[in-house]
Amino acid sequence: MTGQATSNAWSSLKGSAALAAPRLAEKRRAFDARVLLGSFLPVTIALAWEAAVRFGFPQGRLVPPPSRIITTLAPFEAAVRRVLTALDHSLNTPQEPPRVRDRQAAAL
Repeated sequence: MTGQATSNAWSSLKGSAALAAPRLAEKRRAFDARVLLGSFLPVTIALAWEAAVRFGFPQGRLVPPPSRIITTLAPFEAAVRRVLTALDHSLNTPQEPPRVRDRQAAAL
């Protein structure tokens, strides 16, 4: 009887959503502090390095301050976007597999 009820539940959209709801609710977790720490720590290090260079502790030749890195890389933003767009398009476009004759011709 249980198997029949389960198969009937899966046959309808509401039934399948009801069966999937507990699993989805289990996957949602509370906010994890490690996520905040993962973004807070790099930003803090960058700000501390920027302040140290501005106050003159290191000269910033070996590792430049973040502001100099950002101003150097800013002109390349459009080129990077074009490359990423082209790469995304080429990876998401379905391609036809080569035919047997094409493989035989390539082997010659």
